[in-house]
Amino acid sequence: MSEKNLEIFSPNRISFLTTDSREVQPGCGYFAVKGTNFDGRLFIKDAVELGASVVVTDSPSVPAEFTGTKTQIIVVKDIRKFLAEASCHFFEHPTRKLKLLGVTGTNGKTTTTVLLESILKSAAYNPALIGTLENRLGSWKVPSTLTTPDSIHLQGLLSDFLKKGAKSAVMEVSSHALDQSRPWGSQFAAAVFTNLTQDHLDYHKTMDAYFQAKVRLFRDYDCPIKIINTADTYGRRLHDMVKALPGRCFTFGPNESDTANPDDLTTSAYGTRGRIRTTLGEVEIESPLVGDFNKQNLVAATLCALTLNIKPTQIEQGLQAVTVPGRMERIENSQNFHVFVDYAHTPDALLKVLTTLRALLSTSSNLITVFGCGGDRDPSKRPIMGQIATTHSDKVWITSDNPRTEDPEKIIHEVMVGAKSVSSAAKIHTEANRRLAIEAALNTLKAGDILLVAGKGHETYQIIGTQKLPFDDRVVAREYLNR
Repeated sequence: MSEKNLEIFSPNRISFLTTDSREVQPGCGYFAVKGTNFDGRLFIKDAVELGASVVVTDSPSVPAEFTGTKTQIIVVKDIRKFLAEASCHFFEHPTRKLKLLGVTGTNGKTTTTVLLESILKSAAYNPALIGTLENRLGSWKVPSTLTTPDSIHLQGLLSDFLKKGAKSAVMEVSSHALDQSRPWGSQFAAAVFTNLTQDHLDYHKTMDAYFQAKVRLFRDYDCPIKIINTADTYGRRLHDMVKALPGRCFTFGPNESDTANPDDLTTSAYGTRGRIRTTLGEVEIESPLVGDFNKQNLVAATLCALTLNIKPTQIEQGLQAVTVPGRMERIENSQNFHVFVDYAHTPDALLKVLTTLRALLSTSSNLITVFGCGGDRDPSKRPIMGQIATTHSDKVWITSDNPRTEDPEKIIHEVMVGAKSVSSAAKIHTEANRRLAIEAALNTLKAGDILLVAGKGHETYQIIGTQKLPFDDRVVAREYLNR
């Protein structure tokens, strides 16, 4: 059957869509998707018996026992794309009515989307936000379980936002989502590429495969405005690949040919100031965000807003007071030292944060780092991050992040392999209990020192085994500092 036959999935013909056979009820549409942990094709019989109106599969052969039932069986070549298209159709294509902005990259997605959200608010676009922190429209919030939701939940969420008065939406677009075609069928007004560094190789296996997933947003979605960071090696490669495609391509970076350049911005422990000069206009920046990498995020958001014809004064207003939870978040204290919590959980992100903080130190002060690496995730980055932390810090506490089902001591050992390769053991400490590690590091601080607690950022939990236990780096730091 033709994959273009989507009328079956009109809301007046189907009650709801699902990929979970346990949710099937009479009148629904079931998509038998093969996932990482479960193969939905094994539950087609269950879906038929539970009364699904339609079952969609990519299995080349459908057992004859299903063909004589009231359930319509549709066989497609690419079930994930078809699922996305059906979801768009079922929810009546909300992105045709919303101005949708997509941001992708290894680091900076969350910060850039929050900045754009604030700018769009100042420009009266009533924006919704979809991403790592949460999904929200003003005070209406939906917890985030994936950086980019699956196709059904994504289109349903966008539809709800539209009904609640949203005029625009800003979305983090992950490499997993692009590889799995979750946003397929969505219409983007603009797409932003922040950077690409090592991450998610447990899923993508190679950096080129990881990069190619990101490319899809700019090559396959007919996006009329493309904004690319050409200070990044992969960004330059991306620009060369897509600059001739339909639409307009804007770049930010160090070259004179770039549309915007962050070099006129200065950063301190208290924020970033200066002027962003672009070929589309100039914007004065006064932001509480810290670090050279945040200069890039500020430029990316500003440039994107300018391409949408938002006024510089509205951009300035939108950027002025934005803080991003767990992204170089400064923990206020009465002492003469600085404590920052950051989500840096990749080698590149950790390097950038430490380089930034090192530049803010006086010669007699110390930079101290507490971090760990997540379990059940790319193990190849563990020694690399250990090496980076010890190279750029005066003292390091290696601790647990989210160990998940791995032994925390095993993860710490693998981090230590890299740490010991560049430093004596004297400045390296290990403590699997993350609270105790943070408190031990805080106890060493003296005037002028900077402490970075990295890896978990905004997260309010720690995953140990299969349990999500309450834990927040920021709360732990504040409790200790307020004793």
